[in-house]
Amino acid sequence: DVTFTAYRVTNLDLTAQASWNGLDTLTVPENACGADWASPQLTLPGGLAATFDTSLLPLGATYAFLGPLIGSLVRMMWGPLCDRFGGAIWTFVSVVGMALTLGVCTLFLHPTDPAQFPGFLWAMLAMFFFSGLGNAGTFKQMPMIMPKRQAGGAIGFTAAVASLGPFIVGVAIASLGATTWYWLSVAYCALCAVICWIRYARPGAPLPG
Repeated sequence: DVTFTAYRVTNLDLTAQASWNGLDTLTVPENACGADWASPQLTLPGGLAATFDTSLLPLGATYAFLGPLIGSLVRMMWGPLCDRFGGAIWTFVSVVGMALTLGVCTLFLHPTDPAQFPGFLWAMLAMFFFSGLGNAGTFKQMPMIMPKRQAGGAIGFTAAVASLGPFIVGVAIASLGATTWYWLSVAYCALCAVICWIRYARPGAPLPG
């Protein structure tokens, strides 16, 4: 005897070429029938994987180390410039640059072609460059605008919280979605730019840093 199982495909749109491409390469996973074998269900691959050969898609994780590397190198190299010109102006440049580059990144969050990946990658690398500027600038500002004892605590606290960044960002993207998180980040950087300019960076600022 031969048993045939009819699988319900959850996101099939026969008017879209991508769905036909997905059916052409569709395989049945071991857990397709659910835990009780009572509710068979399949899901077509989504995004670029539904349209292009996955072997042709960029392996984004292989570039992940470049962002932290660029940020760290810029933070180290920009220290002398912060010593010479102060940290506030570089913090201001940093948050303006991060707002712009994150805005550009949002244009590539729903790609339709693998050729769009370099645009997203370069925008992200530019964002990490500006984050390195901000790192150098803010750590220069703290001892300039705070009492010595308070500045020491602020520097330690800031460094500790910064180490949670990858965890916080990962949870936020998973909870809110990439598009929402990126636009919130753009708005946050813009707000920080306004505060930095008014309080610290503009000529005659009350707390020049």
